[in-house]
Amino acid sequence: WLALLFFWALGLTVLYQFITRYVFNDSAAWTEEVARYLLIGTGFTGAVIGVAKNNHIQVDFFFRFMPRWLGRAMALLADAMRIAFLGAAVVLTWQMMQKMGSYKMTIVDLPMNLVYGVCLAGFAGMFLRALWVARIHWHALLLWLKKVPFWRKPEPPRDFVTR
Repeated sequence: WLALLFFWALGLTVLYQFITRYVFNDSAAWTEEVARYLLIGTGFTGAVIGVAKNNHIQVDFFFRFMPRWLGRAMALLADAMRIAFLGAAVVLTWQMMQKMGSYKMTIVDLPMNLVYGVCLAGFAGMFLRALWVARIHWHALLLWLKKVPFWRKPEPPRDFVTR
């Protein structure tokens, strides 16, 4: 919902910018800067959703030609690298926020740490979601090692079941 909120706020800001620039011929100066920061917020909150659904861009071509055990190992390695990268991004964003201090935005008199706080929250959300996805992949590996068939949906009950 937060990504949707950022998106609609961005859309309304750009609409306001368009109307003031092309209809009234007197552009509001703050809209460009605010639109840029709302786009950053939309991107980071949307990226959290992408990590949660595990549908970021990845190369699946090589996994099709690898032995299954090697593909599973490479997937776990990719999960570990993603977690390490996102963890480092959280730490580095926090350090940058500490160094920025009370630096203000160019036109709007608000601290830049609001924008970097959204980035930090996005990286932290992606980090937590990546841990969750890695846990799911680890359990799938354990089921595969136990030779549990999990490639199809279980049959529904034949008789009517109530609770």
